[in-house]
Amino acid sequence: MQQVLYGEVPEEVIVEEYGLKYAVDLHGGQKTGFFLDQRENRQIIARHAAGRTALNCYCYSATMGLCMRNAGVQTLHNVDLSEGALQLAARNYSLNEVVPGEDEFLAADVKRFLGDMPADHYDLIVLDPPKFTASKRTIDAAIKGYKHINMVALKKIKSGGLLFTFSCSGLVDMELFRKIIFYAAKDAGRDVRIVRPLSADLDHSLSIYHRENEYLKGLMLYVV
Repeated sequence: MQQVLYGEVPEEVIVEEYGLKYAVDLHGGQKTGFFLDQRENRQIIARHAAGRTALNCYCYSATMGLCMRNAGVQTLHNVDLSEGALQLAARNYSLNEVVPGEDEFLAADVKRFLGDMPADHYDLIVLDPPKFTASKRTIDAAIKGYKHINMVALKKIKSGGLLFTFSCSGLVDMELFRKIIFYAAKDAGRDVRIVRPLSADLDHSLSIYHRENEYLKGLMLYVV
């Protein structure tokens, strides 16, 4: 159950990050309403977005998409199953006086969208799904889920494309995540290079005694 324990909480708070404004839904948003842990990763993705045709999967409020737009992405599709998330994404665009392009916000199941999308269309794909598992009982299903979406993305991305892929499941550590991506690349039949590992920003300090605290991990991949 979610409730206010003390004081009053506004329906919306506007925050600013690297010159861009974002609306935060404190009542109905995912987790805190804004993913502070992805702050630096948004900038890394944006630095590689100019002139590309990009797909932002599980976009939520399209913070990564907005950063790519600000960096000069050529074409962008933000995909999320939640209409509410896409309304928040549109609010963020409006706050920054950015006019979305045709089909820039798409309400769709990402797994189905990836399966139906044409090959060689996107040369930058972001996969930032919600937590696939919170229990050891469901970790096998989570592994299959991560492998499937990454395999399809790798199979269909343009040669020379970049895949930014993440997992926020604490039970899936970086070693396991790299293995998942290895088998996804193998099954996709693509030559894939790890450009750099990705993690939560520096203000998310890690306890050496609590491995699951390192919940957010990612990889920047170059697909030959």
